[in-house]
Amino acid sequence: MTKNYFVCINNSDYKASLERWKIYKVKIDSESEKLGLLNVIDESGENYYYPDKMFVRIDLPLTLRKKMKAA
Repeated sequence: MTKNYFVCINNSDYKASLERWKIYKVKIDSESEKLGLLNVIDESGENYYYPDKMFVRIDLPLTLRKKMKAA
């Protein structure tokens, strides 16, 4: 399982849980991908499943990924 970063582009069904244009860490696993879901990790470290169509994967510069991982 790998971790990637995604930006929420649509939070219309989850306004209380997701912020539009916010960067989220996502655990990628084949089971959730098959279902069209992303395993999104929130600020508290908890993870929740959301439809993948609500997000776009982004590539972060290495220095930024290191700083986010350390935080």
